[in-house]
Amino acid sequence: MSDWDSFTGCMDSKQTDVGDFLRNKGLQAFNGSKDLAFAAVKAATAWYSQLDGKVKFALDFASKKLEAAAWKRLAELVASSGGLVAAVGGAAEVVGELALFLAALVASFEIGVFLTSAAVCIDA
Repeated sequence: MSDWDSFTGCMDSKQTDVGDFLRNKGLQAFNGSKDLAFAAVKAATAWYSQLDGKVKFALDFASKKLEAAAWKRLAELVASSGGLVAAVGGAAEVVGELALFLAALVASFEIGVFLTSAAVCIDA
């Protein structure tokens, strides 16, 4: 995928409510910046794809119970490993927005299912 709109269209084809989430709550987490939102999703999918299966299971299991501090730390890991901070600058802002996005995401969807589908759309 080359841009946010193509990506959300692909995600729509998998599940309409996921596309709706991305265009609304997902984009709001990044103050409407499609480029930043797309870079963040790409960083999160790259990070998730490198995790051991046991770690993925634990994250899927515990994600609905994480508190704000844990989301911030997880966002720091994703942003630094995915090169997101280097790509967009403003580490604190990016981490904060990514933490909001991830927390909103798991309130509606399983993180592993979402990121696995997102990876397929990004690679399409």
